Amino acid sequence: VAIGNCCRRSDRSQRVAVLLAAVGAAVAVVTIVTAPVVAAGGFWRMTGALVGLAAGDDFGSAANIWWLVGHAGRVVHRFDGGGVFDMLVMPASTVPFSTMKDFGLPAPELLGLLAFASVYLWALWTARRVGETWLIAALGGLAFHAYFSLAAQAHSHHLYPAVPLLVLAAAGRSAFTPVLFGVSGVSDLNMCFSDGPGVRLDLLWIDATLLLAGANLVLLAWHAAVFHRQTVHFLRHRDTETQRRNFIPERGLVPHDSIGY
Repeated sequence: VAIGNCCRRSDRSQRVAVLLAAVGAAVAVVTIVTAPVVAAGGFWRMTGALVGLAAGDDFGSAANIWWLVGHAGRVVHRFDGGGVFDMLVMPASTVPFSTMKDFGLPAPELLGLLAFASVYLWALWTARRVGETWLIAALGGLAFHAYFSLAAQAHSHHLYPAVPLLVLAAAGRSAFTPVLFGVSGVSDLNMCFSDGPGVRLDLLWIDATLLLAGANLVLLAWHAAVFHRQTVHFLRHRDTETQRRNFIPERGLVPHDSIGY
């Protein structure tokens, strides 16, 4: 969100101010959130847990593309070339990256990072001239959604930060309201399936987490399409308004900076 907000600033000092404010706010939030843990003497345990999570060798619990890829690789590895039926009826679970590397697939964590970076950079470029609060919030929501859906080590709770950002975006642009409901539903169901009571839910003998992962990928594509459409609409409307304000009947359309007022 801070980067997107910087992109719309023409003055360099304003960009630096926005980045410094964002960094300061991030430090303040982290300090407030971690203060109770540090006070209780759990700083090193917390740090170790975070380092272990980042260095982990397993796919995360997010209902994303890697949940499907990892499940397919696990089935093929276990059944020595299991078919589509085995992939549908076998319960899904987290698998190590080594399962995919055995099939010659490059590092999934790197592929996931590249996929996420591609979507994020595309969104930044699309919104590079946007100065509207609602679309800047939508940019942040799309970034979190893309990370959740494409990163190999994403977990179920990593989608939740997209929800409040999409609430803000939907408050100003109603086109994001259905996307908000979809992202909220995926976030809630994913945390329920993976972090809840652990009860496996089948739909037509298919693990519901597989269906949720497939639905989430469709939702991400729709989310990106809505973001692109709303951004293009905003830019066209703004350009039309600029041309209307700069129009003088006697002189036609003239540059704004050539008008003496």
